[in-house]
Amino acid sequence: MDKSVWNYKGIRPANYPEKRIRGIAVLLSETIDKGIVNFFLEYIKAELNNKNPKDAVKKIMNFGGVGIQRKTEMFFNIIMPFFMVYAEDDEVKEFLSFIFETHPPLSENKFIKSFNRNYPDINIENVKAYMGVILFQKQGTPQ
Repeated sequence: MDKSVWNYKGIRPANYPEKRIRGIAVLLSETIDKGIVNFFLEYIKAELNNKNPKDAVKKIMNFGGVGIQRKTEMFFNIIMPFFMVYAEDDEVKEFLSFIFETHPPLSENKFIKSFNRNYPDINIENVKAYMGVILFQKQGTPQ
C-alpha cells in the first residue's frame, strides 16, 4: 500500500501505521513457531505464582517491537479477555482475575481525566475500576 493513502492528521508519530505494522510484525515473527495463542498461554502459565501483577504482565508481554505501555494495553484489552474465555484451566482464569483486580490503573485517557474532574473523591485503584470508569463514561457520552 502506498504511503500516500494513509492519513497522519492528528496521529502521534508513535502511532503511525508503518510503526504499528513493524511492531506487530516482530510479535508475529517471535510467535510463529509455537503459534500466538500457545506463546501467550505458555507465558501466562509461567507466571501463575507471581503475586506482583505489574511484573507478571511485563513478563507475559515479553516480546520486542512494541513499547511497554502499548504492551500493557494489549494485555488488558486483547490477551486477558481472550484467555478468560479460551482457557479451560481454572488456575489460569483465577490468575487473570487476580491480575485484573490488583494491577494498578493504566495511563489516563480522556475518559479517565473527565471522570476524575467530575468525581474527584473516587479513587481508581486498579485496572478493574479503570475499565469500569471507561465503560461508565462511554455510556454517558453521546456518540
